[in-house]
This record gives sequence, structure tokens and C-alpha cells, in this order.
Amino acid sequence: MPDNPKPTPAPAPAGGAPALNVQELKSRLNLPETASDLDLITALIAVIGELQQKYDALLSDAVSLEGKVANRDLEAFTDLITNDAREFWKEQLIVNRDATLKTLEGLRALVKQPAPPVTPPALPPPAVPLKNRLQNTVRSLTDLTGAPTPASVAAAVKIRNRATEIARAERISFSAAFRRAEQEAAQPA
Repeated sequence: MPDNPKPTPAPAPAGGAPALNVQELKSRLNLPETASDLDLITALIAVIGELQQKYDALLSDAVSLEGKVANRDLEAFTDLITNDAREFWKEQLIVNRDATLKTLEGLRALVKQPAPPVTPPALPPPAVPLKNRLQNTVRSLTDLTGAPTPASVAAAVKIRNRATEIARAERISFSAAFRRAEQEAAQPA
């Protein structure tokens, strides 16, 4: 059996992850080929520690840069933002800078627009009193019905007087007596 200088990679785990080549990992970490697994794990932990320190430094830089950018944006809107609201707007700029800048620009546009001229409200039309609230005016029956002819007034008086006589004499209602009186008046004499 020939001596294979390169070991065969271990079969892939069931999860589908690629197989780990330990010799390649040792060479990347500048470890000798005879290094033990403990040395390999220790070197990997050191690399992870260094990466964590770099990540923390980058995160700190990013946070400070976000604060600087937010402060710069706040300075651009000092005409709108009061000192009491400064922290709120700074937080909004950090969370969602684009939307907050659009909102502040919209506020600035509203503040700069001249107010529309104030026109006094139109006066309502004069109130017309209700018909039943008008002052009572005395009107005669002739005013309400139109001017009747004197002959028709005299005929109506005759019918009324005759209806009164019939109602008293025969002891019947006035409306029945009035109908009879109208019939008598309609007959030619």
C-alpha cells in the first residue's frame, strides 16, 4: 500500500456541511502538523477572540459615526427642533434616517408656506320668521277669499238665517238645516 502524504478528508456530516480538513486548518493557523487537537482549539479560540475585539471596535466606531451623522442632521434643522425634542429626533434619525429626514423636510416646507389669507366667514342670510310667528294682522273674511259681489253676500246671509230658523223649528243639526236651506235657495221662486 503506497504511503499517501495527504490524508483523505473525513466524510461530510449528515447536516450537509462540508468536511473539515484539519491539516489545512493547522497550516492556516501556522501550527505545526504535529499540533494536538487541544492546540488547534486554543488557536481557534484566540482567533475568535481577536475577531470579537475587531467587531466590537467596528461596532463602537459605527455607533459614534451614527451619532455624529445624526447630530449633523439635527444642526440642519435647528429652526424646527427645540432642545426638548432634540433627543427624540436624534433617536429617530438613528433608527430610520431617510423617513425622518423626509418628515423634517415636510415640516420645514409647511412652516415656510405663507398662511392662506383669512377671509371672514360669510354672513348668514337674514332670518325669516316662521309663518306662525308673524305678527297677527287683522284680516276680514273678504280679504282672505277675495272681494265677493254684494249679491252673493246677501244670498249667503239669507241661507244662514234660513238654516238657523229650520234648526230651531225642527230641532235638527245646523249642518243638516244649512243643506236644506241651500236647496231651498237654489230652487226658483
